[in-house]
Amino acid sequence: MPKKEFINEMAEKAYRYAYIDRGKDMRDITCLLLKEFYRIKLIDPMLIGGLEMAFRHSWENIRATGKATLLFYTPLNTSYEVRCDVEIHEEDSDPYKRYLNSMHDIFHWSGRRSNYPAYIFKIKEIYDNFNSREGFGRRIYL
Repeated sequence: MPKKEFINEMAEKAYRYAYIDRGKDMRDITCLLLKEFYRIKLIDPMLIGGLEMAFRHSWENIRATGKATLLFYTPLNTSYEVRCDVEIHEEDSDPYKRYLNSMHDIFHWSGRRSNYPAYIFKIKEIYDNFNSREGFGRRIYL
């Protein structure tokens, strides 16, 4: 996710590329993302963004507790558990919601604009769940 001081600018830029000045193919879109969005000075490494599309157990749990655990798993052995506090952004004017829905539509344009609630996951703890002595739930960030 962009740092707070860049979110308005990045939301406008994402909106423009999603709905006004779309890339012509996936190669064009990938180059655009690398050039315009995936720049280390713009990114807050302690935030992860997401959209709520299913409105099932995660939606209910996050609304009730404001917390979530994200699992990142790459077979065979790589696994990280990320514990987060979560903000939900539901207002259409909210720059986080606008940014995340626009970024979704840059990749997955269906002919209509997405309008999902946005999650901002604020990282609190990270655990290495790799199946070795060095992993097995060892906290690597607090």
